Amino acid sequence: LRTLQDSDGTQADALRIRVIDPVRVVANGVNFLWRRAHLLEGSGEVPAVLHANGVGPKEYFLRDRGVWYVDDLASRFGSEPRFLRYVHPTGLTLSEDFENFAAALEVARAAGRRLVLPDTMNCQNSPAFEVYGLNESMRNQKGCTPDYFIYMFRFFHVHAGDFVEAGVFKSQDFQDLWGPEVAIASDPRMAATTVQRERASIAAFGGDMLHLRDELRLGAGFPVSAAGNCSYHEWPLRFMACRDEAFVRHADEGRRAPCSPEPGQSGCGLEALICCVTHHGRADRLEYYTGKHWDLPCNCGLRACGESGNSPRPGVRCCQRDQSTGFVVPGADVSFGSSCTWASDADSSGVAETNPEKDLPFYSSTTLHRLLRGEISPADVFRECAEHRRVYFLVREPLEGLTEVDCNLLVSGFLISHQNWQVGSAWWQFSLLQRRGVGGSTPVSLETGSPDALVLDRRKLRHDSQQLEFLVARGQAELAGHARALEGLREAV
Repeated sequence: LRTLQDSDGTQADALRIRVIDPVRVVANGVNFLWRRAHLLEGSGEVPAVLHANGVGPKEYFLRDRGVWYVDDLASRFGSEPRFLRYVHPTGLTLSEDFENFAAALEVARAAGRRLVLPDTMNCQNSPAFEVYGLNESMRNQKGCTPDYFIYMFRFFHVHAGDFVEAGVFKSQDFQDLWGPEVAIASDPRMAATTVQRERASIAAFGGDMLHLRDELRLGAGFPVSAAGNCSYHEWPLRFMACRDEAFVRHADEGRRAPCSPEPGQSGCGLEALICCVTHHGRADRLEYYTGKHWDLPCNCGLRACGESGNSPRPGVRCCQRDQSTGFVVPGADVSFGSSCTWASDADSSGVAETNPEKDLPFYSSTTLHRLLRGEISPADVFRECAEHRRVYFLVREPLEGLTEVDCNLLVSGFLISHQNWQVGSAWWQFSLLQRRGVGGSTPVSLETGSPDALVLDRRKLRHDSQQLEFLVARGQAELAGHARALEGLREAV
């Protein structure tokens, strides 16, 4: 807010809002690292400042995009690193892209080499290709890196020691340290031997990666673990902004239904390759912003894994290698690489219709402020709190009464901070009846977090005994037997 002088000499306060150039001056993480907006003008100059938000893992993106300024390249991969570069075909479908990529990763792991990630995957397979302008900013690129499709946090967690970023590999510093590369035979049978025996730091394979993988699998001593584990990949219900209760309530004047997964979109796949949780690619906000659904299958179109059907408990889905596709290592136990995980779509309580407010546990919560203003009731707030725990905390086997305790602590802290005793009184009366009233849930101790019924405390016994004696003295004769029994327990303790 500045005081400005008009042409007639009078002074007035004026609010000036300046928008900093998001391409050349200050770019956010998505605009620079993912949408590559700086490439639109042809020069490719990086902005003066980068706010690396909205992408992750940050070290992957900063390294691959050439803005990692820590001088750690020489020590990053150990004293004698070995790498594998392959020629990734262009113009493939999503499933073909990932069949080749998964095969290359398996070959590299089996050969004890780090895979150079491809940068020629088909960008047009991304649902965000046109609506986010990738068709313009990436038009002069050969293709895309895997991060345009997969959840890089998971990939990085599983395979951090198995790859090198495409951008790092192409840097002159990398080539000076470990180049030049040595080409191995393009014939899969010959390459199956030389890819492991070749002593050069960088081995380059220009043949059919699927055939090379199959040849390695047939060989003696093939490490089964190189093929990777299976896992159930669920469409990210709780992260999709187009399922947010506030959005559904207001979008199209409340006529829009919350978004939901395509039939069969969730499913079993290789644990590191998930194509429906691409947060940095705005899979979680694509439909919210543009109306276009992020329709990539969670398993990236790979049929390597299938459900085992041997779920150990309700709410769990289990996956293992799918023998019907031939995507198994000959002679290996079909159970290798299997795993089980919680899944909302297998939960007996069902999937929440919409996602409750994410900010509920924070001071900025709209729900809590509405309670403060008297716009909603304590019962409304509790329902929102219970749904919040179910959706975001992934509470599958909740201890009875714990939700009531947690929600009471959350709301009480907020009301006390505002010193609104009138609303606080209404909330605490509701909470007390809910936790201690006749027919309520099993009470849980605020101090121990355990059910009161499991805690034998002398003070509590004395308190309960006195309450029963008071009620008997007031004419509740049917409680006399309980009072004598409790008094006897007190004396025994």
